Amino acid sequence: MVHRAGSGEFRYYSRNQNDFSTKIGPSLNHQVNPFFAPTVDNCVLDTELLLWDTVEEKYVGKGRLASDGRVYDVKNLKDDGAVQASLAVFDVLFLNGRSLMNIPLERRKLLLRDGSILSKQDKKVIFVADYDIVSSREQFVDIYEKAMRDHEEGVVVKKIDSLYKIGVRHMANGWFKVKPMHLGDESLDLAVVGVDRGRNSFIENYVVAVIRDDKFFVVGKVSRGLDDTIRKRLRSKLEKDHGWLNGKVVPDWIHGACTSADRATDYVHKDNIQVVEKNREADEKALRNELLKDEKFYRFSNLTFFLDGESLPPTTLQYARILLKMHAAKISSSMDEHVTHFVVENRADESIKFPAIERKMELVDVAWIEAAVEL
Repeated sequence: MVHRAGSGEFRYYSRNQNDFSTKIGPSLNHQVNPFFAPTVDNCVLDTELLLWDTVEEKYVGKGRLASDGRVYDVKNLKDDGAVQASLAVFDVLFLNGRSLMNIPLERRKLLLRDGSILSKQDKKVIFVADYDIVSSREQFVDIYEKAMRDHEEGVVVKKIDSLYKIGVRHMANGWFKVKPMHLGDESLDLAVVGVDRGRNSFIENYVVAVIRDDKFFVVGKVSRGLDDTIRKRLRSKLEKDHGWLNGKVVPDWIHGACTSADRATDYVHKDNIQVVEKNREADEKALRNELLKDEKFYRFSNLTFFLDGESLPPTTLQYARILLKMHAAKISSSMDEHVTHFVVENRADESIKFPAIERKMELVDVAWIEAAVEL
């Protein structure tokens, strides 16, 4: 997140509200400032900080080697390397004293494109990120497949009329990520809504949640993966100004479907909720078990699907495969005893030859899959 004041002063914040201005600003401020339109007094932009390889003239992915054989941290760059920081702008949230979060994404995108904010662009310094507007499965599949061929992490999908909601990136707002595997090597964004405090008020567990029905749905507790410095910093943010809420009373912004095992000894005041990343190496098994019970992305976790290549057109076949993998389904390459669902183009088509097997198996189509995942 980039905050720019009329005087040309910049502040840089992560999604977790960490201020990286002193680290990023010295090398970036003087480069990006000339690109802003003279009519911009102040603004807040939603951006991504990228690495540009000045030798090979291309972007360097996170954790990948640059042309000089080194791996760089974009938030800790020095002037002696083969890379420089570049800002990709995705959204504008505030412009000249006015909040834009309650206007549709389509209008915010127009502001970024019409020169109202950036009078010029350079992919090596600052630029408005490209996007595609799609209205069909075929268009989406083409974009997704290209991203996979280019070894991208995934595709971010946003409804064109969606509003900007702070700290929310989920399907209820029409924003979600499509990745080749969910809960593979990537991380999850979770909100810390409470803690379990033990002897001497030491925090033994962090209670984490996702958004559901505009409330925080607790998915489990985590305890490992943080060093003492991070623990202290996180605690100071969770306690800031308000202290803790007694866990004997569950706040009304916690989803009512949470179990008693998810109760915290102390809850965080809503203003102090922090979003953290949860990766597979720390407490993945416990977290995954909770997610498998309730989370939408695991709707098909105990099911095995066979996709009928004879009735499904290639594009529909690929689209169905993506949807199923996104929601933790197993896909079988053969019709065996593990298959629970047989996927065809149209299950109402009486000409489809449904396999004759002894046990029960459900005949479904793409429309059924979409309805099951609430698309």
